[in-house]
Amino acid sequence: MKLLGRLGLLVVVLGALGVVQPSTSSATSLCLKQLPECGLGNALPVPETVKAEMTNPFAVFAGQDECEIAKLELKTTSNTGPVKPLLAEITALKFESCGSCPTVTALGLVYDAELEALEDSPGPFWHGNGLLKIINPKIKLSGCSPGSFSCTDVASSITLKVTGGPPMVMKVSSAPLSVSGPASCGSSSSLSAEYKVTSQKELWLEPDP
Repeated sequence: MKLLGRLGLLVVVLGALGVVQPSTSSATSLCLKQLPECGLGNALPVPETVKAEMTNPFAVFAGQDECEIAKLELKTTSNTGPVKPLLAEITALKFESCGSCPTVTALGLVYDAELEALEDSPGPFWHGNGLLKIINPKIKLSGCSPGSFSCTDVASSITLKVTGGPPMVMKVSSAPLSVSGPASCGSSSSLSAEYKVTSQKELWLEPDP
């Protein structure tokens, strides 16, 4: 019992010195500065709009098409408290200047989304990075050649890796998509794209300050 008491006291002391860190995170915020400056009036209010545009040469629907222009827009809706993501909505998801399928449309907008700050490994350290999860996206590719056929690509969710910085970058690599349509569409596809935030010069995902 004495040993357990001493161990408990050691944990308390180390925690006070910053040696022992909790394994769970707090709620997520979008910040104009990294920690600790995020907590000094640099956390974005909720709701807030974030706009991003593609940086790499193409948004790729594997085996189906490539698009030269891609844009994403989200609006934060709720910061839900300890150990929770920042909730958001995808209000725009655009693909333009596409090849064999000239019209690519996101169906059923608005999509629910979640932003979550993640500790870097080995940690715990916070460097402004995390994930953006888009829930139940549904994308229709129309006028595809030859023959002007259409394909519909869906997923239960798509997750983008978020890297904070000036600018913030959001990247999805070969996210699997289920496909419906004629045989020309194939039975499956995947989405790859990389976006940079244009609405804020600098942006980071941080635990709620």
